[in-house]
Amino acid sequence: MSKTSISADEAKQHQRMVWKEASQGWRKWDRLIIPALQPVSDLLIKKADIDEGYSVLDMATGTGEPALTIAKTVGVRGRVVGVDLSPDMLEVAKERMASQKLRNVTFQVNEDDSLSSFRDDSRRILKPGSKASASVWGPPEKAQFFMTIMNVISKHVPDAKPISSGILGSPFAIPSSAMLGDIFAKAGFADYSSEILEVAAVQTDSAEEYWEWMSESAGPIVSTLSKLSDKMREMIRRDVIETVRGMFPEDPVRLAGEVIAGAGTKR
Repeated sequence: MSKTSISADEAKQHQRMVWKEASQGWRKWDRLIIPALQPVSDLLIKKADIDEGYSVLDMATGTGEPALTIAKTVGVRGRVVGVDLSPDMLEVAKERMASQKLRNVTFQVNEDDSLSSFRDDSRRILKPGSKASASVWGPPEKAQFFMTIMNVISKHVPDAKPISSGILGSPFAIPSSAMLGDIFAKAGFADYSSEILEVAAVQTDSAEEYWEWMSESAGPIVSTLSKLSDKMREMIRRDVIETVRGMFPEDPVRLAGEVIAGAGTKR
């Protein structure tokens, strides 16, 4: 095993810990996060041809997207089940469900959000002709919203684990359409297609608000900062704010990310 590789079980435990720490931030910043990522939910629904009356499984639903958007699409005759590795993120999803008075969606803890789970569940659940869609972040160099703060952290903490493409557990584990297509093919899907979508992943009124949002809700960032001293965190905070002010001297802040959305039909 290489120094940058971790086992599937280690990745699962790490992800569960990361999103436990970040779940409060997602609850706090829901008003900004959900609208920023709504185009991704809409594209996934479109690519999977989801319509009224459908039954849909949303894997790795997090705080309930696109499950809650799908629930509105399928209507009262449809049913949506959202599953996720993190019980803490699902608690936020359930709160959002209740606030929207949706009764055709349920949320469950999933013990395995790995790629092998996607392959196994697809074979077990989907009938031939069924469709699936999935979205992943593109490469880190196309994730300005994330790497802006991460680059500052790396400058102050040289020992911080680098964010790499194609590494299990990384936010950029599947950074290309070809890699995503290979996963669909191995899961028994045909007619794979993909689209690249640039989203304004972070839109805030100020550099200070950007820091608060990312340091409280971006799972890997939250996890990294939690291990640092108060003094180091404050140094990083000041540097991030100065960096972002230099990028957006007149506010507001708009930082983009590239999303790859793929879809296929079950053979």
